[in-house]
Amino acid sequence: MKLTSIAAVIGFIVLSSSTLASDRLMDGPADTDSIRVGSYNIMASRMGSTDAIVEAIRKMNVDIIGLQEVDNMTGRSGKNFSKEGSNPVNQAEYIANKLGMNYYFCKAIDHDGGEYGTAVLSKYDLKLSKRMELPNIKGAEQRAACAVES
Repeated sequence: MKLTSIAAVIGFIVLSSSTLASDRLMDGPADTDSIRVGSYNIMASRMGSTDAIVEAIRKMNVDIIGLQEVDNMTGRSGKNFSKEGSNPVNQAEYIANKLGMNYYFCKAIDHDGGEYGTAVLSKYDLKLSKRMELPNIKGAEQRAACAVES
């Protein structure tokens, strides 16, 4: 099954500020002719553990998910793994590995010794991924969009 560019969906996901709760999604498996897409603002795991985020995504049973507020090797990124903290982690990679998914991290800004941005996780192979800087208001935090193709 070939998925073509889903930039419009990812654009929606990137611009979306809501967090989808798994209990609001349809129950049961997706039919074979559909692709289940989700969005989740993980808030850099500041509101809970990364493992809890993994389980919430698992319950969503999505094929593709866009994540917002993702840390990549920032100083704060390992702090939710134990009270003492741990080494910085690539949150997108960690979550994708736990779910058996592929991922693409899309940096928006440098932050806290690492990077901060969005990510796309997919059950499908990612053959092409692209980062695009979005227009920015002078002095505002840079935004970026991801486009992926399977």
